[in-house]
Amino acid sequence: MALITFDDQGSVTGILRFGSQKYGGDLAAGAEVSSSTWHTVVALEPGCVLLEVKAGPFDPKQPKDLAPWAPDEGSTIAQGYLQGLAELAGKFTGPESAGA
Repeated sequence: MALITFDDQGSVTGILRFGSQKYGGDLAAGAEVSSSTWHTVVALEPGCVLLEVKAGPFDPKQPKDLAPWAPDEGSTIAQGYLQGLAELAGKFTGPESAGA
């Protein structure tokens, strides 16, 4: 999996690949992201599982905090955008990158 962070304009500012040792010894086991950081997680292998922990209480009625520059969730544009992020993260071989 890869955690991708963005600036307020939607430019990638970092990539952190993480997961189990099954997929490589240089992967982080997890990541902590500040609440003010735009981010997404991309599965790079089939069968990935992610546990995201947020401060509660959880209220499913509250809207997601979506980036204004992000394509609409579930749209055709979003599918291409996500594929591009996965390709970018898949090409990245280091543990972390800033300004990728």
